Amino acid sequence: MSRSVKELSASSPSFMRSLVLPSLKDVTLTTAYDIFETENEVIKCPVSALSALHEMLVQSQCFLTKLHLINVVLNDNLANIIQLVPGLQEFVIEFHEWVDEYDPIMESLVTQLSEMDLVDGSLQHSMVPSLQELSIYLYSLQYTHVSFIDSAFVDMVASRVRRPPGSQRLTRLNLWVMGARWSYDLVREDENALNSLEGEGLELDFSTEDGDPETDSDE
Repeated sequence: MSRSVKELSASSPSFMRSLVLPSLKDVTLTTAYDIFETENEVIKCPVSALSALHEMLVQSQCFLTKLHLINVVLNDNLANIIQLVPGLQEFVIEFHEWVDEYDPIMESLVTQLSEMDLVDGSLQHSMVPSLQELSIYLYSLQYTHVSFIDSAFVDMVASRVRRPPGSQRLTRLNLWVMGARWSYDLVREDENALNSLEGEGLELDFSTEDGDPETDSDE
């Protein structure tokens, strides 16, 4: 594959490990299966896909600006990848099936995205300081609790919106949580605080849907 490639969509660990792409800017990790064509069966990326992506980024020494993860199997390599992409501007995480073990990994990600360092006399986010757009799409949740969407998540978003003039700031958040009989750790005050960030310049698409199939079938 040409070393001048700027966009890549892949899921094969062996394929990614074989690549050296110094010009790479945009990566999508996905199996590319259409969930409607697989009779609603979620085809996840291979377990070692994140590890392979990490190895590819290390050997490519590229300056990634966009990362889109679709139905990946989350593990500690997510944190390692975030450390390798300081120029990231757009980050998308999309799941059509939620696994409880993902919560502590996502909680750790929120902590990473909240941390700040003093740089040239001013505070700057330690990880992906140039992040402008964050999207988290959770589809088809079934009878589950998502704990990483909580007050700490709202605080992280607020810290990235409320930046000094002239600083890179988060300008858009897409947060979709869809399914049946799910819950999260946002209380009404947290939801109000998140919505209020629109008044501070954040483009917010915050959408939730909790359909109860048993209730629907009785109607």
